[in-house]
Amino acid sequence: MRKFVILSLLALGTLSLYAQAEFKQTKYPNGNIKMEGYFENGNPVGVMKRYHENGIIQGIQIFASDGTSKAEIYAGDGTLSARGKYEGQKKVGLWQYYASSGYTFMMENYEKGVRQGEALVFSADSVVLERMYYVDGLLNGERVSYYPYGNVMTRYTYEMGVLNGLYQFFFESGSIGEEGMYLNGKKDGIWKVYDVESPIVQEIIYVEGEIENKSEVDAKLQEKLDSYDVDPKILDPEDYINNPEAYFDRL
Repeated sequence: MRKFVILSLLALGTLSLYAQAEFKQTKYPNGNIKMEGYFENGNPVGVMKRYHENGIIQGIQIFASDGTSKAEIYAGDGTLSARGKYEGQKKVGLWQYYASSGYTFMMENYEKGVRQGEALVFSADSVVLERMYYVDGLLNGERVSYYPYGNVMTRYTYEMGVLNGLYQFFFESGSIGEEGMYLNGKKDGIWKVYDVESPIVQEIIYVEGEIENKSEVDAKLQEKLDSYDVDPKILDPEDYINNPEAYFDRL
């Protein structure tokens, strides 16, 4: 009896809350629901749902009285793509992004909608494939990518979004393949290139990103270097909401 009374009071409280709010619903041209939820004084309250045009859920957002909300975002096939928290319309705290198979492929931290601190990319086996750090939305410090079994592949050094400092590339065996320094986003000074099958070390001299000793650099070696140290562009994981595996195509 007591349990029934408590449940009844909770139900009445919920009804009371929504009795003060206006239910709104929008639809796509094909008649499917686009968005539905309750609003009070123009602000969403409780649970708001958004749908893809095909009728599958696109997002669920649960609003709290303090202006924050918990959100889940879904791909067009209904699989969970992202989960995190908003303060107003800005991301805050930990955000996790998921591959279509269900595993977490990226984790990021936000403050007032801006990336801050450590961000990680994972393989399906939960191995860290990439580790980077942000300050005010810009890459800062060491950014490291790894082979699927954990060995380091590359190391970049950033200063507020610009490559500045040591760069290293490693062969799968763990031995060094290439190393040098970046200055204001360009290769600078003496870069050393190693051969996994030979003790010979090739030195290349750069000035503001241009090779000074071109006559000493083999064309095939230069092609190999270009394949080593490509700096893949970091994009917003939301660009991969409907196809998370595409994130790895640019690594």
